[in-house]
Amino acid sequence: MSDHNDGVARLPRRTFTGAALAMLAAPLASAKATASATDAVPAAPRSRPRLIAPGGPVRVEGADELVGEIHLACPVGAPSPTALRLVDTDRGDTFALFDEAELKRRLSRIDDDRIVVHVELRSRPGRPLPIRLRPVVMWSTERNAEGEMHVVSAQGATVFGPPLRDGLWVAIHDPAWERGHRRVGFQQGDRRTIPGRHAIDFVQVDADGRIARGDADRPDNHFGYGAPVLAVADGIVSTARNDMAEAPSIAANRRHPLIDAPGNHVILSLAGQGHVLYEHLRPGSLTVRPGDRVRKGQVLGELGFTGDSTGPHLHLHLCDEGTPNAGEGLPFVFERFERLGGYDDLATLGRARWQAAPEGITTVRLREKPASHRVIRFTAA
Repeated sequence: MSDHNDGVARLPRRTFTGAALAMLAAPLASAKATASATDAVPAAPRSRPRLIAPGGPVRVEGADELVGEIHLACPVGAPSPTALRLVDTDRGDTFALFDEAELKRRLSRIDDDRIVVHVELRSRPGRPLPIRLRPVVMWSTERNAEGEMHVVSAQGATVFGPPLRDGLWVAIHDPAWERGHRRVGFQQGDRRTIPGRHAIDFVQVDADGRIARGDADRPDNHFGYGAPVLAVADGIVSTARNDMAEAPSIAANRRHPLIDAPGNHVILSLAGQGHVLYEHLRPGSLTVRPGDRVRKGQVLGELGFTGDSTGPHLHLHLCDEGTPNAGEGLPFVFERFERLGGYDDLATLGRARWQAAPEGITTVRLREKPASHRVIRFTAA
């Protein structure tokens, strides 16, 4: 669901289910139309597809992962692509192939003329990520459309210190969620960006998988509520909001206009490395103001329940613009954390214990991003 108000997308109201299926999953405002049976079906387009993957790969559980999107022209009513190949131009072979069924799961419409295909590419034993990739799109009605070559950035992901201290934290993110951070785009002039491309929502649990003491409808009963939120790096506070009130209960949290969706928040600008956004902070808890210089590990505020949220959690992402809901999301990794387990099905969050990590898995992870729905603990380097 989405609302349109003078072309501005607004985030939907979400109710807390106890499972918190999608922490702050926002919709992409997109045109949805189909050709009538009497309309002429437009021909498939011939423009060159483009791969966009800002910031390069990120390390996830021992593999390099590149997160990006294939942009291509496809008018409403035209045939959809039937397959997508990503060619390693240095080796001359196919690194990844997506068939028609897989494309349908990964496809989003930007407007009446354009679509985007969301892709995540991982290295594998004996096959590192390519340095240069070229998308090739297959159509049912014409020859293949060979895209522009994309050179994978070698700059590496930004390394963060811990954003939170004690406790067990579920790192919630999932590229498969149709309305998750990974797929929510915003139109900025002639540019469509995905600020939350690498975003993580952190929810605290206990050893038995519970998320709250007593009534989970009360925000202050949640284990993570009030937890100190830390600067992940040295930087300058560019934006800080501290005055948004919280709903008295999870169920009573109202729908917010897009500008208020992040709730109370801090934006920390890193020298030449982008901007870190911390969202949904507790009202009155911020210890910093715009212009403050902060050091890594310094307390910025406390985890809360403001803005569009299904329950108390910390939303964290890195972006190339210092404004909420703007810019391109960039990759980041954490200096050190322990991988303790995770959830195969996030619907059990708050209802059942998480699964322990398999035996033989290295618990301590260095300079990595947690995989989807992992239960982790931040530890000192």
